[in-house]
Amino acid sequence: MNPFNKRTMLSALTLLLILAPMLAYTPSANVEAGHRISGQDFSTDEAYLTTVLTTPIVLTVLGVLSLVILNIALCCRNCFKCCRCEPNDHHTEKGHDHDSLSQRMSYINHQKFMVFIVEMVLCACVMLADMFCFYGYTGIVAGGEDLNDALDLINQLLTSAVDGAKAIKAQTVTMNSLAVLSQETTCPPNGSSSLTAAYTGLKILIAATGTAMDAVVNAMGPIQENVATNKNFINDTLIAYADVFVFLVFSFAFVSVCLFVIFRLLRSTCGTKIAISWGMLTFLILLLVCLPFMIFSSIFGDFCMAPSANAVKNAPADIQEKLRFYSTCAAGLEDVVGDNLKTGKDKLAEIISTITTQMLGYCDGTAGPPSRSPVELNKIDNIQTALTLNLDKIITAASCVKVQEIWFKIVNDALCTNFYSGIYSLWVSQFVTSFFLFLLIVQASISYHYFAKSSVYVSTEGAIELPEKGSNPSDVKENLAEEMQKTNDYGDSEA
Repeated sequence: MNPFNKRTMLSALTLLLILAPMLAYTPSANVEAGHRISGQDFSTDEAYLTTVLTTPIVLTVLGVLSLVILNIALCCRNCFKCCRCEPNDHHTEKGHDHDSLSQRMSYINHQKFMVFIVEMVLCACVMLADMFCFYGYTGIVAGGEDLNDALDLINQLLTSAVDGAKAIKAQTVTMNSLAVLSQETTCPPNGSSSLTAAYTGLKILIAATGTAMDAVVNAMGPIQENVATNKNFINDTLIAYADVFVFLVFSFAFVSVCLFVIFRLLRSTCGTKIAISWGMLTFLILLLVCLPFMIFSSIFGDFCMAPSANAVKNAPADIQEKLRFYSTCAAGLEDVVGDNLKTGKDKLAEIISTITTQMLGYCDGTAGPPSRSPVELNKIDNIQTALTLNLDKIITAASCVKVQEIWFKIVNDALCTNFYSGIYSLWVSQFVTSFFLFLLIVQASISYHYFAKSSVYVSTEGAIELPEKGSNPSDVKENLAEEMQKTNDYGDSEA
């Protein structure tokens, strides 16, 4: 088979013309990442929805279970000393039996330092991940602005159509009056049967055109009101409250980090426990916030891999062909609106041409007396020209290119690029924030055990208490005689 034969080349060219508008859109990296959550092709059937909901629900349940397990582990500290994560001088470990006092103290001090460093690093990670949600906010606002631009284009289209329809309606009224007057006054007085039929057809067409234009105006009015309402909603609600919502989401983790840092610097055991409780509440809230955002990211990530194709494939049967036409503008597809308008315009021009040809023939002396001037006929011809221009105005407004521009602005730019990137970034930000926040809670539950006085074990002297600050071996040795009989079992007083 020759791949370059004429039939194959024409088929490939036709396919390219159909797919070219769809191929102009390229999914963003965020869309591709969201698509990988389910890895499924977009659909509206129950099996797809079940699959796409599984991962977000499972991750949320695992997050809740991890919080429950952590609380159980914290409660076990009251019952099992081994669960208390106390400072360790390694005196029970093999090979450390004869460690000096300074060595044991260095173990404790190193542990304190590392616990502090890890906690501060986790605080920084939570803050960085949390601040990334403001990047998502910019995407949401950009998506709202794209929707505003699309609504402006829709409003321009509707205004053009309504203005043209009103002008045509006025012109049909005038044309009808002139047609009646022309038929009665211009030569010939009665006219031929074909001329009479043409006038009759003109009057019928004028009446039908007027009715159609009334329907256009009546239909466009509520749509224009809806456009204005939707634009107010986008500006007054979506954009206006997006920053409030994002700041509210940001504030939970921000307050949690502040509490951890403040009570860490104050070395407050009670305060750290309060911070842990607030952190757990924040963790649960973030899980609940992430769930719908992750579902949205998964579903629209699948849809936005090929938005026009997915919209056409899953659209109701009665609008599928119209949607395919306006989303692709491919040659060979039926343009119901444009074709009907063009048919009406051509029919009007044909009838007017028939009337003017026959009337002029009678009035210029070739088929009748030349004494009468077809004034009304000329006026009809002029109005027909203006009416045709207004019909062309409506046809242009409803052309596939104009509608496709609005479609791409809403679907490709607003939904699948900016708005999707905003929602996806917000979800990823809070998901990562919740992960680091959980680690911070665990770390803080260990760190507050280092706030109280620590003790080291010396094999012949027993446990030697270390001061909270300035753990210097010489300071301890000066009072070693006093401390030899004292044992401070760290951890009995701190659960």
